[in-house]
Amino acid sequence: EKQATRNLYLLALLDLAILFVALTAVRLQVVRPLYALAAASRRFAQGSYTERVGIDSADEIGDLARAFDHIERDIQRIARDRDALEKAQDGLRKLSRAVEYSPASVVITDTAGCIEYVNPKFIEVTGYAGEEAVGRNIGFMKSGETQREIYGDMWRTISSGKEWRGELVNRKKSGE
Repeated sequence: EKQATRNLYLLALLDLAILFVALTAVRLQVVRPLYALAAASRRFAQGSYTERVGIDSADEIGDLARAFDHIERDIQRIARDRDALEKAQDGLRKLSRAVEYSPASVVITDTAGCIEYVNPKFIEVTGYAGEEAVGRNIGFMKSGETQREIYGDMWRTISSGKEWRGELVNRKKSGE
């Protein structure tokens, strides 16, 4: 009977040891990684996207951590792209203002010479409203006073998609 009681105590002790090892394994394999994911999600919610979760296990928790890290990298990339886009838009706004307030007439055409944009100085100098010029071929204002070579150079440049700069003597809306 003593031997049976002793064996029962040893068996109970062995069960406790196995339970302790199992709980420790669960803590190391499940609970700690879940705490790490929870901490990462709190950082993420506060706007910190630079720290990796740092779980490299081959189980579902590791898969979740890698997915979380991937999302953080994507957000960082999107933030960089957004910053670059905002910088480019700022540059375009500056360029647009420069064209709008330019002391020179600015006309933008497509490669066929169809007017797509005129600035306020063009409207002031020619007398044509923007709506009267946009959509028409640039040649509608031809006065006959500009040399043929200049027109030839302008059309070659425009039709090749390049920027032409120069001065033309054109006819105003008033006929001048």
